[in-house]
Amino acid sequence: MARSNSTVRTSRFSKNGRGRYRRSVFVAIATLLVLGVVPAVDVAVTQAQAAPTRPLIETATTKPPPPKAMLKVCEVSNAVPVGTTFTFTVNSGPPLTVPSGLPPGGYCTLVGPRTVGSTATIVEAPLLVVLSITTNALGPVTTDLGSRTITVTIGTGVTEVTFTDGESLGGAVPFLEICKHTDPYQAIPYSVLFAFTVGTSSVPVMVPAGACSPPLVTNTGHIKVTEQPSAEFQMTGCTIFPANRIVSCSPGKYGQGGTAVVDAGGPNLAGESILTFNNLCEFPQGTSCPAP
Repeated sequence: MARSNSTVRTSRFSKNGRGRYRRSVFVAIATLLVLGVVPAVDVAVTQAQAAPTRPLIETATTKPPPPKAMLKVCEVSNAVPVGTTFTFTVNSGPPLTVPSGLPPGGYCTLVGPRTVGSTATIVEAPLLVVLSITTNALGPVTTDLGSRTITVTIGTGVTEVTFTDGESLGGAVPFLEICKHTDPYQAIPYSVLFAFTVGTSSVPVMVPAGACSPPLVTNTGHIKVTEQPSAEFQMTGCTIFPANRIVSCSPGKYGQGGTAVVDAGGPNLAGESILTFNNLCEFPQGTSCPAP
């Protein structure tokens, strides 16, 4: 049976109506977005929330340790016997002992390792008058002679600090100088060194043939100076200036060394005592005298 015209119109209307309805809804939403009634950010957030997310991957990085360097503390003094110990502290740490040596470099003690860029405050305990404090540090340096203190910034490699000390804090001290005289006909070169010990110190004082040591500060009273044995040399005698300061002179045979006992010198360099040891070398005719 044929459908009626009303039925056909209703069916067409329904299909056409649904299409027009959808278009109307889209147009309405677009209009509201343009007018700002529905914020566009809500739509963007909704889209972002709907988008798939990727997990974050954290990468762990390890920093290399700071570089290390070395600190060296040196002591220079001719106002005390070589090897006299001086006491220091570094950053208020435990006591550090450094033996004294003659100019220009003295003796040194290593302190380290230290971190490059860190600071080190070195303080010398009271013993003698501090004449100077020097360093090769390139960074900031603070020096205070009165408080016997220096603060340095540790650089790469070796940072060196040198304390130079003079006369005793208790006043003037006696000076002694040791000289070595050899037979001029034997032509002993300056490169030949003779070793001496002064007083109770076991650290040798080295004196070239035909030359003298730097002025050495000694204790007051009688001082014993010992020439160390050398196989081919003989101590034949000794003299002192001023002449009234000699107490005893004991020459030795070949290879035995010798000793002298003298009065301490005056209270300054002008009043120092100068002790000279005389030596001969025994060697076959026509050959050079060997070094001790």
